[in-house]
Amino acid sequence: MNGIDILAIGAHPDDVELGCGGTLAAQVKAGCKVVICDLSEGESGTRGTAEERRAESREAAEILGVAARFQMCFPDARIGVNMQQEDSLVVLIRALRPKIVLCNAPHDRHPDHGQANRLVRSAAFKAGLGGLQVSDFSSAGLVYRMPDFEVPDWYNHTPWRPEQVWSYIQAYGLDADFVVDMEEFFELKMKAILAHRSQFYNPEREEPETLISSPQFLEFIKARCLHFGIPSGINMAEGFVAERPPVVHDLRDLH
Repeated sequence: MNGIDILAIGAHPDDVELGCGGTLAAQVKAGCKVVICDLSEGESGTRGTAEERRAESREAAEILGVAARFQMCFPDARIGVNMQQEDSLVVLIRALRPKIVLCNAPHDRHPDHGQANRLVRSAAFKAGLGGLQVSDFSSAGLVYRMPDFEVPDWYNHTPWRPEQVWSYIQAYGLDADFVVDMEEFFELKMKAILAHRSQFYNPEREEPETLISSPQFLEFIKARCLHFGIPSGINMAEGFVAERPPVVHDLRDLH
C-alpha cells in the first residue's frame, strides 16, 4: 500500500475518541487517510464486554469517517514495552507507513496510557531501523474498513519511520505544545465518544459506576476542549504533547 497520513493509536477502545476524535474528524474532512488502532479490547474494564466494545469501536469509526480501525490483542491493564508487543507494532507501522502517529498521553491516570506511549514511541523509531528483523507476526484484527481501504501486507518489512509522533492529552492536565482547532467537529467527537455506550453515562445500564460513566465526565470533556481553545482565541481545541518542537516554515501559518 502507498501509506496513510495518520495512524492514531490508543491503549483501549475510546482512548482515541476522547483524546483526538475532533482532530481526526477534521483531518478526514481535509482529505487525509486516517487509521485507528486499539492496542487492547478493554476487556479488563469494569463495564462492558470485549464483544460489546468491538461493536462500539466499529460504530465510532464510522462516525469519524476513518479509513480503517484495527485492534491488537494486547492484554488490557498489562500493556508494556516488551519484544512481542513492540514487534507487532513495528509490523503495523511498516505495513501502514503512516506519516504521523498519534498516541496516548505520556503520563496519565490509567497506567496503560503511559506504557502505551512509551511502547508506540519505541516501536515507531525501531520500525525505521534497516537492520532490524522482526517475526512475520501481527496480532492486528480488522474491526472496520472503508471499501476502498487496501488491506496491508503484513509480510512487507521494508523499514519505515513516521515523520512525527505526537501525544494527545487525556485525564491529567498536561501542558499542550500545540492545539488543534476542532470547534466544527466537537459534536461529532461527542457522538463518537457516546458510541462507546457501555463506558459512558447510560442510566439504562446496571453495572458499577466508574469515573468516566458519570454525567460529570462528559462535562469534563467539554471543559477540557474549552480549556485548550479559549486561550488561543478559539472555542474548542484538542491539545498535544511533542517530544521535539514542530517545525514552522512560515510564521503566517501560526494563529
